[in-house]
Amino acid sequence: MPHPSPAAFIEATGLIKHLGGHLVLNGASLRLLEGETLAVLGRSGDGKSVLLKHLAGLMMPESGSVRIDGDEIVGVDERRLGPVRRKFGLLFQNGALFDSFNVEENVAFPLLEQGLRDSGEIRRRVRVSLEAVGMVDHLMKMPIHLSGGQRKRVALARAIIAQPHCLLYDEPTAGLDPIATANIDRLIRDFQRRFRVTSLVITHDLQSVRRIADRIAFLCAGRIHFIGSPDAFFATEDPMMRQFLDGRADEPEAS
Repeated sequence: MPHPSPAAFIEATGLIKHLGGHLVLNGASLRLLEGETLAVLGRSGDGKSVLLKHLAGLMMPESGSVRIDGDEIVGVDERRLGPVRRKFGLLFQNGALFDSFNVEENVAFPLLEQGLRDSGEIRRRVRVSLEAVGMVDHLMKMPIHLSGGQRKRVALARAIIAQPHCLLYDEPTAGLDPIATANIDRLIRDFQRRFRVTSLVITHDLQSVRRIADRIAFLCAGRIHFIGSPDAFFATEDPMMRQFLDGRADEPEAS
């Protein structure tokens, strides 16, 4: 008997968004399936981070639909968006740690935001999250004393501490050396397998994509141009995607 297809945790349809008079999303549609890791690639400026913010309810489209776990969020007021946003953990490109907080305080912040006041429980959950990313020995350090890879791991511990259903990563390996990059990739896969976390990863790192992605989406000019398996993506003969994969600049126009 065949297994049923996984449901979509996020289903976005026909998203339109202008920023500064520029059309950033031009009918983008995307399904993120329960339990998968979906990598979203595309050239700089083609709207990947804007798309991610729409999927998490941090930005709203001018038109289109975003359904989270079956519930429409476009047009929903802020009070009702709160519980939806708590289903997500976000890892921003620069880690976005608070410079004036030590590691323990940074990781604990989402729990305090949610109203948890039991200091013993907060410390326990901070330790569990930091152990998961191999940073438990750095509790009292300030962000300025951490390497780039360590800051990313602390940010990841903060993203998972509230036990989100879905993790959204915006360029998680940007600026990291190959060893730190491989460690972050391992953690992304580990969280998916251990906790059945659904993940969406915005990235330019093709080596990371090979290691972490169940499916790949390619965003171009504000629309999803391709979505499919890593094998199909890397074997494509599509000229636009081939140019991206081969790292070729645009051909100059003939005079």
